[in-house]
Amino acid sequence: GARTERLGVSGTCACGSAVTFRQHRPTRVHTVLPGRDVEATVLYGQCRACQRGSWPVLTELGVDVEGFTPALQALATLASVVEPYETASTELLGRMAGVHVSTEKMQALVRDEGTRATETLTATPSDSGPAGRSAMGPLTVGIDGGMVFVDKRWQEVKLACLYDVDDRVVTPTRGLLTRRSVVAVRGTPEALAVRLWPQAAALGVD
Repeated sequence: GARTERLGVSGTCACGSAVTFRQHRPTRVHTVLPGRDVEATVLYGQCRACQRGSWPVLTELGVDVEGFTPALQALATLASVVEPYETASTELLGRMAGVHVSTEKMQALVRDEGTRATETLTATPSDSGPAGRSAMGPLTVGIDGGMVFVDKRWQEVKLACLYDVDDRVVTPTRGLLTRRSVVAVRGTPEALAVRLWPQAAALGVD
């Protein structure tokens, strides 16, 4: 309540018009605590021009329009990529975590996360191929290997990942590649080289 009153309802809408207080509105906030949906009364404002509503305290807390806290959004999104939506909703979240999130909500969360990921990966597009090499940075090649059980026996695998330094994006939590090429073989480093050099040449390496 105190936080709601401190924030108030004022300011400018995205459309540029003023936002004014309309009413105290009851709302329900869904949290990660089992059985602990929170009932609260928040200040509700509305834009004079476009009539868009705003709940400043919920926005500050990161609560979405359906009342889901950031922690519950993250938990539901994680469950959605581990199991099919129905199982994730009933088993992972319902039975094991004690919270309820509909499959429709989980699909919406995953769709939104996918949109954000796509925007991140396409934020710094660059030309590919030999013609763009002179304007690009050095080519990075990461090489690794391991053993895999294939055709009823353990076999050695070698792989390489090639990317331009300009294709690396650093986020607050990790590094991401907006573009990369990967080659792999079952065999020796020499066998990998046979695949690796043509791929590097295709990317414009002398």
